[in-house]
Amino acid sequence: MKLFLPLTSLAAAIALAASTQAVAQTERVINVSLPLGPDSQQGIGVLKFGDELERLSEGRLTIEPHYDNALGAEREVVEGMGFGIIDAGISSTGPMGGFVDEFMLFDLPYVFENHEHAYAFLDSEHGEELARLAEEGMNVKFLAWMENGFRHNTNSVRPIEKPSDLEGINHRTQESRVQVDTWEALGANATPMAWTEVYTALQQGVMDSQENPLATIYDVNFYEVQDYLNMTQHVYSPAPLMMGLDLFNSFSEEDQAIIMEVPCRYSVRPARS
Repeated sequence: MKLFLPLTSLAAAIALAASTQAVAQTERVINVSLPLGPDSQQGIGVLKFGDELERLSEGRLTIEPHYDNALGAEREVVEGMGFGIIDAGISSTGPMGGFVDEFMLFDLPYVFENHEHAYAFLDSEHGEELARLAEEGMNVKFLAWMENGFRHNTNSVRPIEKPSDLEGINHRTQESRVQVDTWEALGANATPMAWTEVYTALQQGVMDSQENPLATIYDVNFYEVQDYLNMTQHVYSPAPLMMGLDLFNSFSEEDQAIIMEVPCRYSVRPARS
């Protein structure tokens, strides 16, 4: 009897430790990279995503947002997710064309007439195919097509009223050969540049011009270093919310279902694949 109680206590302690470890193994903080700040549409959307994810998973899954490309420029974030270095993140579609050619579609000017036209495309089998190609070519899981908006031109040289007004303007593009070819065809001097370098380049006069949706232009204070906003609305640019595919596959089927359900509860476009 003298040995029985200690052994029973030891067995109970081992069982409790094993149970606690099993619970801990199902808990996960998902680090999410964002190009913009906490007050942007991306920041607000990701926080809503995180709140609902935590609620539906009963606290097992939470997020840690990292704003203003703190984990790297968009191309680096996409690569990092594919390699399993970064958990999840948002990227505009521009850098993604460097991995999967089909994403260059979003760099072609005046493909989409308005938001409804773009949404219909993203919700169709074409959007599903792009999500599948992203899995194959980038090793990422599409969670949602987040709103980014139509891109507009800003510059510090002159208003743009006709294509010839772009002649000689030094214009920053994303790392997309379609963007470079398009702006050079219009007469601008196009240079690809990482997003993290753009504000300083405009401030110092290295670049004269850039293009982005209105919310992004406001969020990063481009009005401080640019004199002209030209409402060109030339490209619709969604911003997919993605997760590293290996990380996604490591979750239980129950948690995978929760992760994919959350975007359906908000105004982001849930990815279908």
